[in-house]
Amino acid sequence: MNHFGFVPLHNCIMFRITHPILPRARAAAAPVPSRRIFIGLAAAAAAVGLLGCATPAVESNDPTALLERARAYWNAIRTNDLVTAWQYEAISRDPNWSLPNYLKRVGGIQYHEVQVRSVKAQQQDRAEVEVYQRFSVPLARLRDQEATIVDRWVRIEGRWYHARD
Repeated sequence: MNHFGFVPLHNCIMFRITHPILPRARAAAAPVPSRRIFIGLAAAAAAVGLLGCATPAVESNDPTALLERARAYWNAIRTNDLVTAWQYEAISRDPNWSLPNYLKRVGGIQYHEVQVRSVKAQQQDRAEVEVYQRFSVPLARLRDQEATIVDRWVRIEGRWYHARD
């Protein structure tokens, strides 16, 4: 605005478009070819992602799939690889849980030996696995404890996950 309270004419967009001396306002530029490529690749990735969601991994009722996942989970727990163990937890599928929250709540037990022995019961999307453990709890000064537990598992979208009670 000038001192009279008016907007100077050279700030007016219509004046700029039609004035012969001032540079013309640019029209909206057409998308750059690299932008078109990026948009095309993003659309293709989204389509592949949606197709992947439409066909979830389906595992049969064969207990070997459950035993493989249970062994991989307990091996990660035994070696204290909690980030890998998180991938086998049912709560990892829950949006209310996060890896940092999980890491704060687990640990404190040293597993010396873990054996996933057998599937005790399997009904549709729930199963129980028998697991032998030899462990220590340093904070409680418990050393070389042994236990055989019944570990619960649930099937979510065709894959088995460790159930936290």
